[in-house]
Amino acid sequence: MGLVLPARTEAYDLVREFGLAGSGDVVEIGWGDSTFYTMNAAFDLGLATKALFGGSRSSVFHLVLRHRDPANDVPLGASATDLAVIVTTLRRTTKRHDDGRPWVIGNGHYGPSSVFVRAHGAYSVLNTCNQWTSDMLLATGRSMPLWCPLPQSVIWNVEASSATLAMLRP
Repeated sequence: MGLVLPARTEAYDLVREFGLAGSGDVVEIGWGDSTFYTMNAAFDLGLATKALFGGSRSSVFHLVLRHRDPANDVPLGASATDLAVIVTTLRRTTKRHDDGRPWVIGNGHYGPSSVFVRAHGAYSVLNTCNQWTSDMLLATGRSMPLWCPLPQSVIWNVEASSATLAMLRP
């Protein structure tokens, strides 16, 4: 599970900040184990198991510039203040070079419209992408369960709204 944020607002420009190319009005952001998430091969049960139970001990963000997908994105009641908190938290958990640039390690799964960026934290069965999403929402002051191992554990605990600035991607 990940978050889907406006690509650009008056307060930030995720396209410029993370070097995304192409067109789109939103950026989908996921977080996961660096070895498993960045692999280009077919699903590998061994790597998946390793990620859940120790993995590489490093993590990455996958950012994708794309257009809104009303059929698959779950609207999330989010204000401009919520977006500011989420982007600030994203920036704080992004590993950076000495000059402050995000530590981009290469294009993501969709070519130049996506990138992998080194992140703080280690993926595990107790700290999944769903938990990362929950933690981002907790930062906005929402009430979330202590542990969110499944996408539904996040979705069931958010207020859906048609007037929204952010979305969830199960």
